[in-house]
Amino acid sequence: MHKASLVPKRSILVSSQADSCEGKRLQIKQVFFSTTEIREYEQILGDNPWALDGPPVSLGWRYDADKILFLTVDDYERCVRRQTVRRSNVAPWVSADILPRHEREGILLDAGYTQSQLAAAIRAKRKIKNQRQQTLVNLKAAKMEEIMEGIRRKLRKMIVLP
Repeated sequence: MHKASLVPKRSILVSSQADSCEGKRLQIKQVFFSTTEIREYEQILGDNPWALDGPPVSLGWRYDADKILFLTVDDYERCVRRQTVRRSNVAPWVSADILPRHEREGILLDAGYTQSQLAAAIRAKRKIKNQRQQTLVNLKAAKMEEIMEGIRRKLRKMIVLP
């Protein structure tokens, strides 16, 4: 692990010029980064109603400043490529970051939440999810009502006018 004072946090903005198909000069700007800073944030009981099953987990705002990892961009990309190769047997539409219910519950229980807090969060999640689904149903009905109202107005005009 590097010390923060040893690794500069900066980017280099480079401007270059290129010709467009119309013969005009275009200004192209590129940004290069020298390092990445990786922080591990706390995991808290979340409020996302679309967590498939069980309590949702979210990231909090707190992190441990002593556990920040500084890497060069090249080192970070090598690490990401290695992880991508390991996950190559996973279908591209499946996120490797989906946690099963028991893992999410374990994370939250280890963070100090109680079973009753998890159960309350699950109930609140279901209520919000149902409300959102009802809103979608109502929006479809509202669209149909608008169409019917437009038809009524047109019929009234046709009947009133000879």
